[in-house]
Amino acid sequence: IERYSPSSATTDSQTLVYKVTFSEDVSGVDKSDFALSSSSTGGTGGGGTSEQFTQTRSPALAITQANTISDTITVSDSGTATSVSVAVDVTHTYIGDLKIDLVAPDGTTKTVHSRSGGGTDDIDQTYTPDFEGESIAGTWTLRINDDYAAADNGILNSWTLTINHGSSSGTASPVTSISGSGDTYYATVSATTDGTYNLDLVSSGHGIADESSNQLANTSPTGADQTYTVSTTITDNTAPTVSSIERYNPSTTTTDSQTLVYRIAFSEDVSGVDKSDFALSSSSTGGTGGGGTSEQFTQTRSPALAITQANTISDTITVSDSGTATSVSVAVDVTHTYIGDLKIDLVAPDGTTKTVHSRSGG
Repeated sequence: IERYSPSSATTDSQTLVYKVTFSEDVSGVDKSDFALSSSSTGGTGGGGTSEQFTQTRSPALAITQANTISDTITVSDSGTATSVSVAVDVTHTYIGDLKIDLVAPDGTTKTVHSRSGGGTDDIDQTYTPDFEGESIAGTWTLRINDDYAAADNGILNSWTLTINHGSSSGTASPVTSISGSGDTYYATVSATTDGTYNLDLVSSGHGIADESSNQLANTSPTGADQTYTVSTTITDNTAPTVSSIERYNPSTTTTDSQTLVYRIAFSEDVSGVDKSDFALSSSSTGGTGGGGTSEQFTQTRSPALAITQANTISDTITVSDSGTATSVSVAVDVTHTYIGDLKIDLVAPDGTTKTVHSRSGG
């Protein structure tokens, strides 16, 4: 049983396809023949042992005096509860008025808040009523009763039902579809939460047989199990590469245009691309270029540094290129209300200083 799509062990896809290969052609393969184990803390999981269902509702239901409201969550999982918790978020100006019940699908009722708290405002609390052994499939109801006709109203903002449960063997399939034939089948799994997922055959009752009606007995495939790790925030440790640098506009090799546009394609989405990231080589005899003879370095800084009275400020650019200058230009953008106050120098790495603006302009 191998990873098929996606082929990578770590993925952000919540649809996983496993490739299941048998020793010979078989028939009778269906969704209920597989068990999925998962280290995730919600949704799909279990491997036939322990699973978790969790769901949040935000109904914003008004709680009024001398009235009962309710909201429901339907559990599609099957099995029996090992533990149940319900997180309740209620806005109310006198919680001592309130009685809050959680009702299981068969009508079993547990009171989680029984008119305690007096004039305290609001409830934001998680309760753990004892529903151990309760069948979980069906509609669960949160019921709130305000039994007092005083001027205290409220709102059921939200509630979250979390059920840990043992799975009912063979009754709930983690596989959403089966395709294939002969000795190769493909099992598609819906991985609804982050976690590590492993697919295996159920231990019995799978009904898979070869063409001579010999029943499959060995449920453990040879070789190491292949798991998927689903993460919605995958750590990317692979550096991007430049896939291509191509002529773009004009598209012809020979042109009389003095404005050239290149298209740069990377292996994945990148950021931080600017003019200083590129060098232009040229066989021309002037300006930019070089082909090993003449090259150009350019970089822009936007420091937004304040220029204050009777003070000196500076900003730096580090040149990683080597060689000797054939020409240097510096473009300066300064906002100032009296440029005659200003002296602007450009200082080379060895300390050579050239004044480019010397208190002129009034």
